[in-house]
Amino acid sequence: MHKLVISILFIFLVTSMFSQKIKWEVDTVFSEITFDVNHLIFTNVDGEFFGFDGIAYSDSADFSDIKITFVVYPKSLKTDKDLRDETLKSDRFLDVDNYKTIVFTSIKMGVSEVGSPMITGLMTMFGVKKLVSFNLVYKGGKKDMHEREFADFEISGTIYPEEWGWNNPPFVSKKVRVQGKVRLIKIGLSY
Repeated sequence: MHKLVISILFIFLVTSMFSQKIKWEVDTVFSEITFDVNHLIFTNVDGEFFGFDGIAYSDSADFSDIKITFVVYPKSLKTDKDLRDETLKSDRFLDVDNYKTIVFTSIKMGVSEVGSPMITGLMTMFGVKKLVSFNLVYKGGKKDMHEREFADFEISGTIYPEEWGWNNPPFVSKKVRVQGKVRLIKIGLSY
């Protein structure tokens, strides 16, 4: 009986060692999420979301197995024009009073048709989930001045809000280009 208990404990210990993932969180101070969209064919509107957070898990040095949940708060949108910001936040566009978050939950890492790293996941916007992919490039990592380990990424891609049921006005492009610089801070192990 004693050997059985020791064997079970040994198996539990070994499997838990191999199931550990490193937990990371988005450093909102050193990260940014921006977008741009064509307006009236000739004008480009640039904006930024200042409210976001996220958690990631990975156990590989190159983050090829990364799993991330990233949350954007659309109410934090700014385009440098107050009237335009109010319009974009209204129920005609982002409807921030009813839809307080845009959530991306990754499913897998892969490679795009041109060979660049790509992350695919479900994006929830306006209460609707759609599969999307973004280019994701790991830029490296170090320790910051507080001795916290970090990892930097660049993200880019295009989304089509009509796919989530957004009624696109005729004077606004159907595609929105999304870019970001995301820094993850290592939190520790997760089991």
